[in-house]
Amino acid sequence: MSNDPFPQQLPTLQRLGVQDPTGISAADAATVWFEEFSSAVASSNVTSILDLFLDDGFWKDILALTWDLRTVEGRDAIKNLLDNRLIPTGLVDLRLSHEALRAPEIQRLFPDLVLLRLCFEFGTKVGKGTAVCYLAPVPGSKWKAYSLFTCLESLNDFPQQIGSLRKRTIEHGTWEEGRRQEVELVNGDPTVIMIGAGHTGLEIAARLKYIGIPHLVVDKNARVGDSWRHRYKALCLHDTVWYNQTPYLQFPPTWPVYSPATKLAGWLEGYSSYLELNVW
Repeated sequence: MSNDPFPQQLPTLQRLGVQDPTGISAADAATVWFEEFSSAVASSNVTSILDLFLDDGFWKDILALTWDLRTVEGRDAIKNLLDNRLIPTGLVDLRLSHEALRAPEIQRLFPDLVLLRLCFEFGTKVGKGTAVCYLAPVPGSKWKAYSLFTCLESLNDFPQQIGSLRKRTIEHGTWEEGRRQEVELVNGDPTVIMIGAGHTGLEIAARLKYIGIPHLVVDKNARVGDSWRHRYKALCLHDTVWYNQTPYLQFPPTWPVYSPATKLAGWLEGYSSYLELNVW
C-alpha cells in the first residue's frame, strides 16, 4: 500500500462538485485570485495563502524560494515551505501578465477537467522571476490553485551583459589573442566547470559567461556536436524546434521543426564559437 497522503487525483469537475465554468471571464477570475494572493504575500499571511490552494495542491520552485529544484504537495508541505522561506525570500512587485500567450486563459484539458492558467512576474531580495499558476474551480464560484510554479530568472547583482550592457570595448587586433588566453585559462581557474558540451552544458556556459562568471566546458569528443554526429544516420530530434532554442542565439525561422542530428551538431559547434564559450 502507498503511504502517499495525496494519491494523485486530477481536479475534475465531478470530484470538485462544480459545474462547467468555461463561460466566465478568465481575466476577471484570475484577477480576483491574484489580488488575494498578492495581498497575502505582501502581509506574509501564510494562512491566507494556503486558503487559496486546493488541499492537495502543488508548489514547484526552481531557485526562487529554495535555491533548489523543489516540488511540495499538500497544505502541510506548502505551509512548511512558506513558514521557512516566504519572509527570507522577500517576494515583491507581483504583476499579473496580460501579454500574448501569457494572459489568463481557460483551458479544457479533458471533458471533465477545466483549469484557469495565469502567469505573473515577481521580484525577490536577490533577483526577478516568473510564475505559472493553474487554478481549479471550487463551489461558490471561486477558484483555488492546483499548481503554482515559481522560477528565478535573473540576479540583481549579476545582470546579463546584453543590450545596453553588452561589451563596448573596441579591440583593434587584440580579440584573437584575448580569446586564446580566455580559453586557455591564462588568467586563472574557472569558477564553474561543466562536463559535456551538449545542449545543456553549452547553455549553462552561455548564461554564466554573460553574467561574468568564469567557466569551462569539458567534453570527451574532439569537436562540439560530435555526440550527435556519431549517432545513427537517420536520427532527428524528437522534440520540436521550439523546445530546443538556445539562449542569446535562436534558430532562424527557416529551421526545420524536427532537426536532423548532424544539422544540430553543426549548430552547437557554431553556437559555442559565436558565443565565445570556453570548451576543452
